[in-house]
Amino acid sequence: MRPGLRLMIEAFGDVPALVIGRCTDVLAWNRTAHALLAGHLPYEAPEQPWQRPNIARLVFLDPHTRELYADWRGKARDTVADLRLIAARYPDDPDLAELIGELTLNSAEFAALWAAHHVPACIPPTRAFRHPLVGVDDAE
Repeated sequence: MRPGLRLMIEAFGDVPALVIGRCTDVLAWNRTAHALLAGHLPYEAPEQPWQRPNIARLVFLDPHTRELYADWRGKARDTVADLRLIAARYPDDPDLAELIGELTLNSAEFAALWAAHHVPACIPPTRAFRHPLVGVDDAE
């Protein structure tokens, strides 16, 4: 991670900020994003490729993340739609194929959504969270 990008992420202060790679890997996050999305993981995890968090894996395979989203099903649908768009743009990406295969084998919900071939309009959704320390955010 370039130092300038790290400084920019940290400059967000109390606003969650993260950098996500093409296959939904978390490449960097600030302390607020870490606390919101994955406080149960080491803060340094994005810096270690072998333990780098992955948003799609968290959504479908991590019970903490499932509880975090007030509308988990909506987040799950949007995550699959994101992966479909990425797969259309990078059809030969072996890392993406491996991720989709892993999720298909380990999550019946992912497999069903992936098989449905649904890709909604590219409108950024608003998310509501149920965070154990902050409580419920009624953003939706």
